[in-house]
Amino acid sequence: MVLVSVPVAGSGSARASCAAPELAVAGAGTGPAGVARVPAGGSLAVAGRGFVEGCDDTGGATTGPGCGAREPREVERPRRDVALVLVQGSRRWTLGTADAGTASDDRLGRVSWRVEVPAAVRPGPARLVTRDAELRVRVVAPG
Repeated sequence: MVLVSVPVAGSGSARASCAAPELAVAGAGTGPAGVARVPAGGSLAVAGRGFVEGCDDTGGATTGPGCGAREPREVERPRRDVALVLVQGSRRWTLGTADAGTASDDRLGRVSWRVEVPAAVRPGPARLVTRDAELRVRVVAPG
């Protein structure tokens, strides 16, 4: 199984040390520059990580004056209804929505979609996008 992942700049709510959300296509062959190959009309497994609101990047702050002062912990909450959209030129197809995992299930911020790529998508470059992440893909003819 091949997993292709490209990080993208995150939302304005993340601090410098917090990871931006990422997308990856599982089981897709890759072409030049590691771009995932996605079959038109075929099924696709997409995984994401870092899909949380908030960023607890203080990691158990120290106490003391100035830079050592205790900062309050920011609660990280899993995102809900994360829409996965395939974009090709001016066309957009919403492939599905999913909720990110929680800390209680040891999957905080992880999300996955099992979707069908519309047969109407033309072979060529396209992008899988969410509100905060983007992954370049190449649509190929079924076969």
